[in-house]
Amino acid sequence: MILGTRIVAGYIGYREHVVRSGDTLWAIGEGNYGKGSDSPLIARANPSVITDPHLIFRGQVLKIPSHQGVRTQNSFPSGSAITTQGTSP
Repeated sequence: MILGTRIVAGYIGYREHVVRSGDTLWAIGEGNYGKGSDSPLIARANPSVITDPHLIFRGQVLKIPSHQGVRTQNSFPSGSAITTQGTSP
């Protein structure tokens, strides 16, 4: 299934995360990739939602990319919905 252009280089799919009170982009990156320093992937994947990576708001729906070479064993917990994207242009 092709859903459009790639959202970040190496992107192979995504899941959605609804921002909760107290969430930070760093913590979301840490929870999904094992390290907060990968949080810029989330910001780049959501340019229409995140205009300043230091400001995210409760209720925003973020795409969390599954990224080759970055995704860890715990990136997407069992039962998470992952939307995959074809690699054809």
